[in-house]
Amino acid sequence: AAPGLPVTITAARLEWKSIKGVWSEQEVEPQTCTQTSKAQPDSCIFQTGVGGSYRITATVTDDKGRINETRFTRWVAGGKVPPSRTVKQEAVTLIPDKQTYQPGDTAHILVLSPFSPAEGLLTVSRSGTLYTKRFSLQGTSTSLDIPIESAHIPNLEVQVDLVGAAQRTADDGVTPLPDVQARPAYASGTLSLSIPPLERTLSVQVTPDQPKVQPGAQTSVSVLVKDASGQPVPDAEVSLVVVDEAILSLTNYKLDNPLDIFYTARPSNLSAIYSRASLVLADPLALAQQAQVQRGALVDNTGAAMPAAAPAATAAPDATEGMFAAKSDAAHAAPNIQVRTDFNPLAVWSPAVSTGPDGSAKISFKLPDNLTRYRVMAVAVDPSGKKFGQGEANITARLPLMVRPSAPRFLNFGDTFELPVVLQNQTDAPLVVDVAARATNLNIKTAGLRVTIPANDRVEVRFPASTDLAGTARVQIAAASGDYTDAASLEMPVYTPATSEAFATYGVIDNGSAAQPVQYPSGVFPQYGGLEITTSSTAVQALTDAVLYLVKYPYECSEQIASRVLAIASLRDV
Repeated sequence: AAPGLPVTITAARLEWKSIKGVWSEQEVEPQTCTQTSKAQPDSCIFQTGVGGSYRITATVTDDKGRINETRFTRWVAGGKVPPSRTVKQEAVTLIPDKQTYQPGDTAHILVLSPFSPAEGLLTVSRSGTLYTKRFSLQGTSTSLDIPIESAHIPNLEVQVDLVGAAQRTADDGVTPLPDVQARPAYASGTLSLSIPPLERTLSVQVTPDQPKVQPGAQTSVSVLVKDASGQPVPDAEVSLVVVDEAILSLTNYKLDNPLDIFYTARPSNLSAIYSRASLVLADPLALAQQAQVQRGALVDNTGAAMPAAAPAATAAPDATEGMFAAKSDAAHAAPNIQVRTDFNPLAVWSPAVSTGPDGSAKISFKLPDNLTRYRVMAVAVDPSGKKFGQGEANITARLPLMVRPSAPRFLNFGDTFELPVVLQNQTDAPLVVDVAARATNLNIKTAGLRVTIPANDRVEVRFPASTDLAGTARVQIAAASGDYTDAASLEMPVYTPATSEAFATYGVIDNGSAAQPVQYPSGVFPQYGGLEITTSSTAVQALTDAVLYLVKYPYECSEQIASRVLAIASLRDV
């Protein structure tokens, strides 16, 4: 506890107001309580003379002047309700007793009305109206019970409509007018009841026979499917996929839960039209005069009785008459070092595997040669097609000694580079490793190296190399330390050099001829390219590509046309 700090607590009622065309909740009638914090909890008392939502905000300042704040909202039932000067739809507050429900439960909904007494209609919908129920409300609140069934998964939409009468107020909107007729009133509120598909959730247990295996090894995965009650599900259909985790991580791929797809929230498809929205209230003062006329004659200054003025609008004798409009539904290592060549990121894809009587299935497959972690993903559906589930596991492909080359994506003819190779020791003891490299269409200067790799560590070695010819370079890298061996192969494209150089000279020939010496360029590859000489009587020849680009530019906006005209016009003299 932190005693001795100033604490300010404010309680204010919330009202919806339009500010510059934007509706938002605004605090009105704030009440403030200022205290100093104590070692024990203390309290503040606030008055709630008007029903509605109240926001309670507490602010504390520490000894360095830093402010911290917390708040919560509470509903105040009963009391005075903010008046409505016109017959506008008011809000019915619906409060459920739980956040989620399951089949067999009964939802108890607390209904808080802005006026009383009232006649109400409960409408339960889900992709159309399921049923309606009429009820009466004598006070400002009542409770409604809604049975939850399995067919209601994943949600129910509840709408409560109320009609009745409310007391008229004077122009200040506060002072009640007891001698005039009550004004018509109506209100509506909606609520969504969440019913998660727990009883339709399948438990899918994915168990690799060997969580850690060698690359290229034969292995299997067992899948066990159970229902929500823990009973095995026979004849369930399982889709199994095993993918390199490195590929999935590129896009942060997550397996979608089939329950979220097949059990999305259902809309109510319900719309309502209210005739009371068309009523226009009369002036309360005119109604007060009408009441006086009904109680006794109003006499003018001549002594003659004045006829009573007809009221602009009166409430219907029956508060329930026309209260609702119609609603519509809307292996061991071989003597020779095995070279890993199959680097397919997809290890297995079995789209339809059926479980046995015990709810289990087993899928055998051969892993590719990747040194990686595989994600095993399974999705299951029961024979009825109404229950779904998913499960995941991991398989790690590893060797005691692993070779991981990190070659460049491509090479150009004439390139000189270093080929990096990472050697990884997965044992608990240091290893002395011999590593060798051989290649086609590459000149490797150092073919073999010997290095010591600490326990559970890695070391990088580099092989200096240069390209030979354009085409494809193929490399094999092998490592051995006693009985531990590994090898890998890879390919890299070697592209033909595409670099060219251009030179230009110009002058004036009035008559006769001119000699132009051309020096043979140095540092070229005689196997590729050549020498091209082009002559032209205009300097624009060197700008041919640029001029064509201007002429054929596909857009015809003002700025493009203007820049084209300026550029072409500037070439007129040449």
